[in-house]
Amino acid sequence: MNKAETIQLLSYLATNYPEISKKEKEEKNLMIFTWQDCLKDYDYNIVMRAVKELMVSNMFVPKLAEIVNLANEYKKAMVDNIPKLKSGKCNKCKGKGLIT
Repeated sequence: MNKAETIQLLSYLATNYPEISKKEKEEKNLMIFTWQDCLKDYDYNIVMRAVKELMVSNMFVPKLAEIVNLANEYKKAMVDNIPKLKSGKCNKCKGKGLIT
């Protein structure tokens, strides 16, 4: 995720949890920095999916750790659903990495 996506995510959370929008500017900037640093390696859509799920099931602001844990579960489920090759080699390139 990039900084703009992090701000969008936090704004989305703030619409449902007013305590976020009540923070002082310095606290908001620190929150943006911290969340961006922790979520920089995650896909925005996966994180947003986790946030939405947590929002409908929690009365309180989801913790960053809860969001990351759920995002990791989604990522693992996506990887587990990728079909495995029976031979371990691509049918087109026979494992050479190029098609001749």
